[in-house]
Amino acid sequence: QEPVSSIRGVGPKKAGALKKLDILKIEDFLFLYPRNYEDRSNRKKIAQLSDGEQAYVTAQVVLIVKGGFRYGKKRTLKLLAQDETGSLEVVFFAQAGYLEKAFQQGRTYGFFGRVSLQKGRMQMMHPEFQEEQSAGEGSCGEAAVQREEGILPVYPLSAGLTQRDLRRYSRLALS
Repeated sequence: QEPVSSIRGVGPKKAGALKKLDILKIEDFLFLYPRNYEDRSNRKKIAQLSDGEQAYVTAQVVLIVKGGFRYGKKRTLKLLAQDETGSLEVVFFAQAGYLEKAFQQGRTYGFFGRVSLQKGRMQMMHPEFQEEQSAGEGSCGEAAVQREEGILPVYPLSAGLTQRDLRRYSRLALS
């Protein structure tokens, strides 16, 4: 009968967003069923990517272009990421200001999303990402993922929640 606010990281705003999903108590997570699953085990090198596929790529950010094109009131953030086989353009439209702080040139990240071929370049638009931790290898080597890998649940969302939030809260609630 404990409220969701007793989960570490759930404050009033997140509790309000969870309430929209009818999650008021910790035990309500038992009845939160995924609407789908993502296969993050499909790890590929950039040169192996195909137009339209969903894949996980580990690459080093070599260039960050802040600002740039504006779509409506939204600024864009563009990254050029490389592995030993090629380069990938990563584009974010929403939350560009926040995301500018999330990336550092020279660091290695894992990107998961749908790949498209745009003007002869491989591109991912607004992928999920996480910083990779290398296991004593070079920054573009096969790195050990810090958090989310394998087959992951995809939950219904409400404003103010991310998939990463719901996965973490579910894991904490059920442990």
